[in-house]
Amino acid sequence: MRRSRGLVQAWADASALPGRFTEDLQLVLGEAIANAVEHAYGGGDTTGEVDYTVCRVDDTTVEATVADHGTWRPRSADAGHRGHGLRVIRSLASTATVDRHDRGTTVRVTLDVPGRDDPPAPAGAPAEWDVRPGTGHLADESPDARRLALRGDLDLIAVTALRPEVFAQVTATPSAAGGVRRLVLDLTDVTFLASAGLRLLVEVAELAAGHGWTVRLRYPAGGLVERVLEVSGLSHLPRTGHPGSTPTS
Repeated sequence: MRRSRGLVQAWADASALPGRFTEDLQLVLGEAIANAVEHAYGGGDTTGEVDYTVCRVDDTTVEATVADHGTWRPRSADAGHRGHGLRVIRSLASTATVDRHDRGTTVRVTLDVPGRDDPPAPAGAPAEWDVRPGTGHLADESPDARRLALRGDLDLIAVTALRPEVFAQVTATPSAAGGVRRLVLDLTDVTFLASAGLRLLVEVAELAAGHGWTVRLRYPAGGLVERVLEVSGLSHLPRTGHPGSTPTS
C-alpha cells in the first residue's frame, strides 16, 4: 500500500495535478485497495493479488480502478467501527461503482480535477508520501496526562502491526484513580491516515475512557489529518493544542 502511494504520487507529479487533488486521490484509492485486501482476502490464510490503475480521462477527470480476484465475505451485522473508508470514498469521489462477478470485484471511481484557480494543498501537506510504517510512543505530558504520539503512515498494514503495541502501552498505564486523567492522541507527525487508522483512534479512545480518562486529539490545522477527520464524519472528536495553548474544542 505504501509503495502504491509513492507510484501514484510520481504519476500525479508528472501529470501536473494539484496537490490537494492528489491528496484526495491517494485517500480514495487507498481505501478502495484496503477494502479489497480486507474483504476479498482477509479470512484465514487467503492470499491474492489486487490490481489498480489510474488514468486521466480528460482535462477534468481522473479515473481509478481497483480489482481483486477473490470472494468478498458477507458483511457482519455488527460493523463495529468500520464504514469510515466508504464515507471517505463517497465524500471525495465524483462517482463510485462496484461490480461483483465470478472472477472477483472491481471498484471504479472518478474524481473531478479542479481548475487552475483552485487553492493548492495546505501548508504541511507532504511533498512525497512517507513510506515509513506507523509507530507509536506513550510518554508523560504533565503530572495528570499522558501523550500517545503516532507517527508515519497509518494504513491497514501499519495499523495491524501497531495495534497490539498501542493497546499494551495504554492498558499498562494506571487508571484515573492512579493520577492520570487525560490522554492526548498526538497525530502531528502522521503522514497518511486511512480508515484503519481512524478505527485505531476510536478504539484507543474507548479503551482510555474505560480507564476514566478524557481523550483529546492533537493535529495541525489545515493538514491531511484534519481533512480525513472531516470527510469521515469524525471532526467532532475533541481536540487540543500543544502544551500551553488553548484547546480548540
